[in-house]
Amino acid sequence: MLIGRTGAGKTTLIQALEGMALDYRKTQAVEYLDKYIDTPGEYSENRWMRGHLQVTGTEADIVAFVHCSTDTQPVFINGFRYFFPIPVIGIITKVDHPEADVEYARRMLMMAGVDEFYCVSAFTGEGLEELRAALGHG
Repeated sequence: MLIGRTGAGKTTLIQALEGMALDYRKTQAVEYLDKYIDTPGEYSENRWMRGHLQVTGTEADIVAFVHCSTDTQPVFINGFRYFFPIPVIGIITKVDHPEADVEYARRMLMMAGVDEFYCVSAFTGEGLEELRAALGHG
């Protein structure tokens, strides 16, 4: 299950991992795909919707917190990782962007309780093989 702010690249990342053409679109509702659960950014952006993520997470084997490397604001609350009794990883997206700040994104994910990170670019393919392997899809 991928969780992150609107525009973090969750849907695009799934498309890249699956070898699909990149179709930049806004996820409107929770989408159950073959190997992934794609969540709308609003679920992590709005405090009152976090419970939806926790309930949906019961259907996942692993949760991925997705933080865009260009995002300058915290996305996840401190310790958010502990909402989920399953493995949680951090994915830092858009690492190829000229304004990428990977270390800031890593610090924000660490504050959320994540200690396993993957730096990726859906556009260039950087880090996708390592992430696929970590997800058991490699």
